[in-house]
Amino acid sequence: MLKIDLTGKRALVAGVADDSGFGFAIAKTLAEAGASVCVATWPPLLGLFQTSLERGKLDASLQLSDGSKMAFERIWPLDAAFDCDADVPAEVREHRRYRDCGDFSIQGLENRLVAEFVLSHPHIAGAQSYHNAAGMILRGPGVLSDAYEPADVAVFDQIGRRGEQMLPGYRYLDVARGLYEAHGAELDWFYAMRGVFQFTNELNTGFNLFRRESEGYFGREEDLHAFDRYLLLGDGLVPWHEVDHPQYGKVEVGGYKKDWVRQPPSFLLEEECHRNMAFTLYHAHQLPRVEIEVLQVRPVAGAGEEAAPAAGGLYEITAVLVNTRLTPTRAAVAVKRRLTPPDTAEIEGSALKVLAGMNADNPFFDRAVEQERQPAALRIESIPGMGSVYVRWLVGGTGRGTITYRGVQGGAARAAFELP
Repeated sequence: MLKIDLTGKRALVAGVADDSGFGFAIAKTLAEAGASVCVATWPPLLGLFQTSLERGKLDASLQLSDGSKMAFERIWPLDAAFDCDADVPAEVREHRRYRDCGDFSIQGLENRLVAEFVLSHPHIAGAQSYHNAAGMILRGPGVLSDAYEPADVAVFDQIGRRGEQMLPGYRYLDVARGLYEAHGAELDWFYAMRGVFQFTNELNTGFNLFRRESEGYFGREEDLHAFDRYLLLGDGLVPWHEVDHPQYGKVEVGGYKKDWVRQPPSFLLEEECHRNMAFTLYHAHQLPRVEIEVLQVRPVAGAGEEAAPAAGGLYEITAVLVNTRLTPTRAAVAVKRRLTPPDTAEIEGSALKVLAGMNADNPFFDRAVEQERQPAALRIESIPGMGSVYVRWLVGGTGRGTITYRGVQGGAARAAFELP
């Protein structure tokens, strides 16, 4: 048997309903290699398969070489005859074997797996998906009745317009106003439910044909024919001709081959992939990155004192949390809807006593917000993109200490200081 270590990996095997098929054998081999295995089962057999597992009828087959028993992480319903839920006929959807399975189409399973992954990784702050075709960089909202928070739109705009520069011929649009309404779009779920900045790139554009504007999603018909003639040397188009169809009799077939038009022909694929990859990396690079600068550790003199206090006296510690990227640590929608907990800035030290803590949006602290409860761990609503938040503590004690920033989507940063 091939020796491979899949420890820590997750696998999905479709078409498992008993212990006698190829699917079960593949699942077992993956489990032997250390993978956590999920399976997808045809809905009419799902109940029987689950009952057999529960009653131990498959225990012998589930035995692994190390003596343990294979356990499936998840069992999903899947009918691969249907690409999406809209393809399912009413009589199938209402059948007793199907009606409690939810969306059992291929797209439905894909959506479940994506959602499960995202929900189990709350630190995700950006997402990117791809579709074809028409050369667009899309963001939400998907419906005209919805609106994104203005501060978040400003972030989308900066990244999207850079994308237009990196991807010649692509247009940066919001779905509802620039394309068409799409209810329940993935873009809106990521943004409105998770506070994630997501783009969908519609790959390829008619601009690629002759590096000039060309109307329509795929380019003008005359440009497509000219491209086929002069650059594909006539290999991109099948002439229309008559054939005998076994069911419909004589019919005509022909037209563009499937290896281009909706996607670039082979000699342009590398550039298309590279440019989209570069935009995705740029998007990822602009996700929040926080650094801490300790600006000042200042002794606080008592009444009538002019010099620094003795060891163990009072000190005012001021630091700045700097976000060096375009994306805020929490999207405005996440702050408004409380999708994620606030960021925190915490001061710690074995010989420190924190007496007061506050934060402000400027170094003068003229609009400071004091946190009366648990002042050592200040709650920060968000650090804006390319912006800062100032924090200050009044502490007593001596020795070394640290300031630690933590954000669900903003990451973590730490800085050290020392008191006399």
